[in-house]
Amino acid sequence: MAGPYAPGDEVVYLEHDPEGMRVFWATVTEVAQVDVESWRVQTTHGADIVNREGEAASIVPLDEQLAEQLARNGDGYLVESTVRDIERHLDQSLDWQSLERDLGDGWGHRR
Repeated sequence: MAGPYAPGDEVVYLEHDPEGMRVFWATVTEVAQVDVESWRVQTTHGADIVNREGEAASIVPLDEQLAEQLARNGDGYLVESTVRDIERHLDQSLDWQSLERDLGDGWGHRR
C-alpha cells in the first residue's frame, strides 16, 4: 500500500515551544513503511510516524488554510498556547472542593 507522502511532498511540521507550538513549512525527504497503516516520514525539519491520513503529533498535511497562514505569518510562526489562560479562569470560577465533594457524593451509588 502506498503511503500518504512521497519524497518532495510539502507538509506542515509542528514543533513544541514553551509558549505554544511553532508551525513550519517542510519538505518530505524520506518515507519508510513501518507497518500496514503507518509510515516513518523524514522531513527537512524532523521525522515522525504518520497514519494513513498523513497525520502525526508533529506532521500534518499542508492544506490551503495552513498554506495561507504560513504565507501570512512566516515560516516557524508561533501559535500561542491558551492552556494557562483556561487554567487561570477555571481556578477563579470553580470551587474545586465543592466540585470534588459533589462528584464524590454520587460516585458508586446506582439505583
